Amino acid sequence: MKYRKTRIFVGIYVKKLGDLLLARCFYFIGRLLFKTGLAGWSEKIHHFSMRQLQRSADLGFQPALLLFGQILSYRGVTPMNKRRGIEYLATLAEQSVQAQFMLAEQLVHNKEVIIPNHNPLSLYQAAAEQGHAMAALRLSQAYKDGKWGAQQDLQLAQTWSERFHQHSRLQD
Repeated sequence: MKYRKTRIFVGIYVKKLGDLLLARCFYFIGRLLFKTGLAGWSEKIHHFSMRQLQRSADLGFQPALLLFGQILSYRGVTPMNKRRGIEYLATLAEQSVQAQFMLAEQLVHNKEVIIPNHNPLSLYQAAAEQGHAMAALRLSQAYKDGKWGAQQDLQLAQTWSERFHQHSRLQD
């Protein structure tokens, strides 16, 4: 019986490892075609590139979730594509500062998109507290103008503005 449990565990581990390797391969191919501009040469290459990124994202590969989420949410042709991109970003938002910022940006700019348990203010704050300069700037603007459910507070606006300057110097 012990042998069977070990075999099942090893089988699950090998499957996860295989999925990770496949996801990396799909991501590498899709990213290479997209970032080099080769995907712009023809519609078939573009669709192939996007399909590889989607396969990688569907396997849960974090860089693919971020890149494909950004592509779909900003460049998606249909509202369904944009919504799918935002869902990818929401999946990754707990683990990635950049995904938190991108998701907050989408929630601000796409008024028709509502994602439960996510609001721009809290996402910007989470990203800014982890060192994201643009998120600190957005928080400064929010508290200065009273946007996204924030009460107007010039003291907090100044604090986040200072943090923006600190973070932007660190990123140079």
